[in-house]
Amino acid sequence: MFHQVRSSGVRAKQIVDALRDVPNLAFEEWEEPLIDQCAARHPNQNMVALGEGDEIVGALLGGQSLGTRSLNHMGFVKKVRRSGWGGKLAEQSVSDARGNCRVFYLMTTKGNDDAVRFWKRYGFVERAPALERDLDPEASYETSDLLNPFADDATVRRILKAGMGDDAHYVLSDLATEAAVAFPLRDAEDECCGLMLAGTCGYRGLLRAIVPFGSPTRSSLRWAFQSSYAWIASQGRYRIHNLWETQAEREMVFEEGFTEEPTYICSM
Repeated sequence: MFHQVRSSGVRAKQIVDALRDVPNLAFEEWEEPLIDQCAARHPNQNMVALGEGDEIVGALLGGQSLGTRSLNHMGFVKKVRRSGWGGKLAEQSVSDARGNCRVFYLMTTKGNDDAVRFWKRYGFVERAPALERDLDPEASYETSDLLNPFADDATVRRILKAGMGDDAHYVLSDLATEAAVAFPLRDAEDECCGLMLAGTCGYRGLLRAIVPFGSPTRSSLRWAFQSSYAWIASQGRYRIHNLWETQAEREMVFEEGFTEEPTYICSM
């Protein structure tokens, strides 16, 4: 049977210990304190499978930000693999996502063909690789001059409406609850032409650019990247995903040290 991590009373250490030897399921040390936090914020996206005697035999862990849902970890102990439990948990997760987000994405490790075949059965399709980079947990990113100023509310609404249309409400909701922040991107005339959005998508930081007017300067982009890193690190996330799609955006992100990772996406 499946339980929300929070409602079942299962704590982070129990999950980590129970699933420590599951292939392709490895928790970074900095992720462990996030398990209880993510379960409280996104209970329907953080589920455990309990076997006989309430033994933890599997888990699906993730989150949502900026209208995007992400699956960060999923795995089962050997004795229940190929028993259908994984499919039931996947179906439940995808069903909950419908109508509650724009897209649902996950990354696989290179060469994990079993995972690819499994997720394709639930509507996921391969897309251009997403981009990923790690921050250094030992570094200091929290500098006040980088974290200010955020974009003002009127500017945020204008740009989101122009760049996202009706889907802007997903981002506005996250900004209202401080689950995400928006940094202004400025053009050569020092006019705000777009936003860099930074959110916490489960166990990952998530970046997204909305640029409906003109082109931001390199210095503006650099400032926004550094500000985003500082904010994401302040939320306890040290791995960042970036789902930008245009070639120009991708080239810019490569300059920041991001690398490509195999990605599958399910449109909602």
